[in-house]
Amino acid sequence: MSHETLADDTLELMAQLDFEPWKQQPDGWVPPTNAEWTDLANPHLISVRLAWLTLHKSKDELMAMSAELADEALMDLVDQIGHSADWFKGLQELLSGAECRIMCAYAARAVQSDVGS
Repeated sequence: MSHETLADDTLELMAQLDFEPWKQQPDGWVPPTNAEWTDLANPHLISVRLAWLTLHKSKDELMAMSAELADEALMDLVDQIGHSADWFKGLQELLSGAECRIMCAYAARAVQSDVGS
């Protein structure tokens, strides 16, 4: 994306934002390894599939499904989908933060280039 596609005032504001790099803590979160991602497919990617299927069902269909499942199984499903939603929300925040920092650095470089021109 060229910086001409961003409004000059937006570019200026983004360029002014400052941030400090994260400091890795000894017991801090790190992204899963390739092997760990495979393990995370169950339950999180399965939850995504089940959520997607759920959204394609009518209320009557879901009521019939809930009648077939034991209450405990149904609550386990709800809990797992909620747990996965929270897990993905954390990843979304991580990705959005990185996107913002990259855009701020890009804006600062673009503004700096314009000043030097």
